[in-house]
Amino acid sequence: MSSITRAASDAIATSIHSDQPLSVPSARTDSSRAAQAVQQSASAPILQQTRRRSARGSAKQVEAQVLVDASQVKEEVGEGAADVRPVLDESSVDALKGSRNGRYNAPSRKRKASAKSAAAANGMLKDESGEEIIAQSNAHPAPTEPPQINGVHKTDSLSPAPSDTPKVSALERKRLAAIEAHHKWEPAPVQHRDFAQEGSAQRGAFRGRLGYACLNTVLRSTKPPSSKESIFSSRTLRLATIREKGVEAAIELARANINDIIPMLHWNVANNIRFMRLSCEMLPFASHNEVGWDVSVLETELRRAGNEAKKLGVRLTLHPGQFVQLGTPNQQVLENSIREFEIYCKMLDLMGLGPESVMILHGGGSYGDQAAALERIENTITTRLSASARSRLVLENDEISYSAEELLPLCEKLDVPLVFDWHHDLLRPSSLTPDELLPRIINIWQRRGIKPKFHLSEPRAGAKTHRQRRAHSDRCVELPMELPEDADLMIEAKDKEQAVLELYRIYNLFPVDKMVLRPHADDVTMATAGRRTVLDGSGGSTKRSGSPTSTGSPRKLTPKEEEAQKVSNAIKKAKAVAERLGRTYDGPREEEDLRAELAKNLVPASQVRAEMKTAANRIREDLKAGRPRVAPAPISREGTPTADAEE
Repeated sequence: MSSITRAASDAIATSIHSDQPLSVPSARTDSSRAAQAVQQSASAPILQQTRRRSARGSAKQVEAQVLVDASQVKEEVGEGAADVRPVLDESSVDALKGSRNGRYNAPSRKRKASAKSAAAANGMLKDESGEEIIAQSNAHPAPTEPPQINGVHKTDSLSPAPSDTPKVSALERKRLAAIEAHHKWEPAPVQHRDFAQEGSAQRGAFRGRLGYACLNTVLRSTKPPSSKESIFSSRTLRLATIREKGVEAAIELARANINDIIPMLHWNVANNIRFMRLSCEMLPFASHNEVGWDVSVLETELRRAGNEAKKLGVRLTLHPGQFVQLGTPNQQVLENSIREFEIYCKMLDLMGLGPESVMILHGGGSYGDQAAALERIENTITTRLSASARSRLVLENDEISYSAEELLPLCEKLDVPLVFDWHHDLLRPSSLTPDELLPRIINIWQRRGIKPKFHLSEPRAGAKTHRQRRAHSDRCVELPMELPEDADLMIEAKDKEQAVLELYRIYNLFPVDKMVLRPHADDVTMATAGRRTVLDGSGGSTKRSGSPTSTGSPRKLTPKEEEAQKVSNAIKKAKAVAERLGRTYDGPREEEDLRAELAKNLVPASQVRAEMKTAANRIREDLKAGRPRVAPAPISREGTPTADAEE
């Protein structure tokens, strides 16, 4: 045991208030040692009982010990309960005497097998001669009289009477208990809003679609009874695995990813969600220059998923990662970017999806010369992309290099639609307001005959710096005032479909089934996770595989994370012991408890967003006046910028 875990265990052991310190099992202690710790810590004498069970007429066996509170026994057998000892009948004593160590030793599997000379046939138990003994369905243990303690029968704590009820697995019991607990759980109330009244005088009720990106948290966290895996579309693997097992390993994962689109579509429609972004981890290593493979081998699966989306009326889109750079001066990066974009475009074509299934890209880097980078983007679009890829291409204003105003001239020239992102506009604002930008943006969509698409996200609570403000919050609580009533809005939030359902509740857009809702998590992380900077065709997540915000497969924990998990498990055990003994736990605290306490001291995301609006308006005024763009300094909650440099 490491020093950290040992220190935590020692602190926990003295944390439960009692006359004697409670000995708490460490993270490696099994359940039997945990039970010993409870037994040793009790201040009242412990009464041990024995229970017996008979099977096919064999000798009675002592199977387990049951702890009985001495106070309960006193009520039943009188004040002498403190001196009570377990009383065994003769058969139990004989069984104990026959053992080598004074304890009952259960027969090994081999001895059990040899003892079963009767063979089961046609639902009957037969002996070696084939003579029927008893119907198998009626082969219950012979009834035995419960043991006596000082002349008092103890039946309430012994094994239940035999029953024909089928046994339920521990996993199934856990699942049913979770469902029952969820029925009792009530979601937090929301503050209702009116979409029509908050917008312009001409805006009516919202008639568009709200969608989420890539991952359904409900389906990802539960396994269907008929499957060994949960439902998600971002399975991936390592390049070394492909070299060992062949490219077929990647293709099989891609096939599973595509097949899982269909149950996700049905879940969405059942919950009134008809807009979704597909994951760009669906085709692992398909664009790799060494082990890449042709997506056409999955045409049957893709066509089936596409037909289902069209039948259900669900709009599907794609958003290749930030490593796809159409304006890069590096030719190798450009070739990789084009190959990645074309492969996912081909995937949408094989699915049979129409022009509304667009593919969104950021402008990318400016490389110190934005004008030159925009020229390279234009050249790539007009000369390097296929007709199909160009027909699906949509550009988006980002938070670092290109505002909506800086991309609009190129989009209008090439007739490439622009996805307006409200969160990015606050981080890199234009000189024009959203009200002034949207008519020009919508005009391009209308010329192309495609329903406009927009993005919405909100900053995380407590964010101060530009980097911290780039991170998306778990959910959103407000639809933009400038949003057209018939537009499609992609909610880019960590809680995925839960963020959409939250907005349904806030704006009364659709009824929401309580059983698909999940409680809010602690929203205290302020910094963005690291990003991938190399396009290697792996289709990897921008987050470390297995992180809470990754859509990839679970990864092995690091030694530091394993250590933290051991400490957390020890704390949980100590809390459970304290609760069972009716005592107060006052030992070390889990990280999630500390995060929850920290969240109470963070300013809410709504205040962070208000601060961002103020800073964005100041930049708009500077740009309109011809002054250069200056990024705002980190905000101090006292109202003055901090002295720290911008991240």
